[in-house]
Amino acid sequence: MKYLHAIIVLFTIIGLSLGQEKEDEVVQGEILAEKPSNEDLNAAFYRRLPVHIVAGDERPEHGVCYVKTFSVCLKRGEPVPYDGKEQCVSCFCGEDFRHVCCKESPYPVVKNWLFCRVDLNEDQCEYERQPKCKPVCKITGWYTTKL
Repeated sequence: MKYLHAIIVLFTIIGLSLGQEKEDEVVQGEILAEKPSNEDLNAAFYRRLPVHIVAGDERPEHGVCYVKTFSVCLKRGEPVPYDGKEQCVSCFCGEDFRHVCCKESPYPVVKNWLFCRVDLNEDQCEYERQPKCKPVCKITGWYTTKL
């Protein structure tokens, strides 16, 4: 019985010392995570507004919108300059005095998205379908945000 008690005490001491070494390794170890990129940091400052799909014959005025949560403005409805890297985006001062930015053109919902590619023409700020003439690329609706 004395030997069993001695073995339990020995394993307890060894376990505590091993746990201490591992704890020291974590505290003194190198940083494994990469520094977040500017894009990752900017993503935290945007809040996308709810996306709605409207019928194909009711083309909305704008596309999907988001709020720049850390940008403030002074006059509701007033245009605000856009400072992002995306093309074809315009911003205005929203109801809660935050910048609301929207795609200038709504993204089309096509009949069969597996066989139809939709690309943004940045010169005209319009989405173009490839191939245009086939029935699989028929527009059935639009993605937008109701403001």
